[in-house]
Amino acid sequence: MNNFAMWESHARGKKHAKNKKKAEEGARTNDNFIEAPQGTISHLEKLINEQCDPNDIIIGLNFIRENQGDNGYLYNCFLCGSVCTTIDIIDHLHLKKHKTKYLEKMLSDGHQNAINEINSLSIGESAKEGLIDSECGMMLKEHGRGKVVIALTKKTF
Repeated sequence: MNNFAMWESHARGKKHAKNKKKAEEGARTNDNFIEAPQGTISHLEKLINEQCDPNDIIIGLNFIRENQGDNGYLYNCFLCGSVCTTIDIIDHLHLKKHKTKYLEKMLSDGHQNAINEINSLSIGESAKEGLIDSECGMMLKEHGRGKVVIALTKKTF
């Protein structure tokens, strides 16, 4: 968005309202899940501690729901609309798409960052990825990784 008037117009638009409603609905627990009791340990956070370097840029965990069930774990990313298994989730968190969606969401929530400027640059995708990582690094310092939402499955998946 180049100016405040354009942003206001965008925020009043049907597409923005639809996406905002979709994001809010996605974060709710549905009939197949119950909220995990306080103190339930996140398998994803264990994986991050075991498999990731402390300098890895892992952000947006508050947009991840970990579904714990008898058959294992599934992860919903409400930023990207993705469903991941234990095998895929760490790779997903490192994707440029996930980091971009995180920066876009944070910007729409009023947390200033340069994602729009980065996206508008006429440079290669690998160069953009470095800039996105840098921007996410700054957001990580300010907001932390976030905390995974844990749900227990009522039924096996």
